[in-house]
Amino acid sequence: MTTIAVKDGVMAADTQLTGDCIHRVPKIFELPGGGCIGGCGESWSRTYAVIKWFLLGQEGDAPEFEDGCILILQPDGQILMAYDRLPAFPIMGTMAVAGSGGPIAMNHMASGASAERAVMAACMTEPYSSEPIQVYKLPKKRKK
Repeated sequence: MTTIAVKDGVMAADTQLTGDCIHRVPKIFELPGGGCIGGCGESWSRTYAVIKWFLLGQEGDAPEFEDGCILILQPDGQILMAYDRLPAFPIMGTMAVAGSGGPIAMNHMASGASAERAVMAACMTEPYSSEPIQVYKLPKKRKK
């Protein structure tokens, strides 16, 4: 399915799309107002439709999706998640994961690994996740 990890203002994801064969696809997309959105699921086209809806400004009715998950990293660092349907709900804390490699990534992040390193670790043993890894970092806030 995939591995997506968010920690401390960074979202990382593998790029493997598994079907009849393996393809490479982007799974993290920068949002127009800042932050990013990442997605995974057994029905990638449905999950991607939701991502596209966010990228185009959430106009009209939201697409329906199932067997998928999205993670949104807002510009202020807040993490939102949606499983199988919208709206996305807030996650407490600074870490979240999605996809079949999520538990592996969460274990590594809880032990001190960055989101990128956690996804790399999942790619080592989780058959539906592999490199290269995509990374999005929130811009550092300027001190006044």
